[in-house]
Amino acid sequence: MELKKYIRKSYNKKITIRLKDMQNFFCDKKSVNLKLKKNPIIYEVLRKRAGDTEYSLTTIKPGKIGNEHFMTRGHYHKNNFTELYLLLKGRGILLIQNKKCIAIKLKKDKIYLISPKYAHRTINIGRDALEILTIQSTKIKYDYKKIEKAGFKKKV
Repeated sequence: MELKKYIRKSYNKKITIRLKDMQNFFCDKKSVNLKLKKNPIIYEVLRKRAGDTEYSLTTIKPGKIGNEHFMTRGHYHKNNFTELYLLLKGRGILLIQNKKCIAIKLKKDKIYLISPKYAHRTINIGRDALEILTIQSTKIKYDYKKIEKAGFKKKV
């Protein structure tokens, strides 16, 4: 069975992130406040655990807050685990940041390995939903707070 269908049929956890959950991640506070009334879904994550591995299907909706495209919150890893990203559908950018911030235009069926020392965020730059498959250890620990406080050096 195709991994995407497998996750959709048998996920253990669903996470829905709305604008209210991300209002501090966008720069244009006036636009955030205008759109908070509708509180749109920014992205959803379906997670499937299998042994020590976790598969996630992240769907980022199309849209913008001010001049910034819908995106994931972004995170660092608190421990020394690598994460694998694979674009399944749509047009997106992967921001990775350590000392520098690099924007990588995602290509379908290309694997992106994210080192634990890098902050990373996925951004939907298209008119349709962006779907990303991620594979990681179930032991991975995420740090979203650093990104919420400091942000990324680049905006898309």
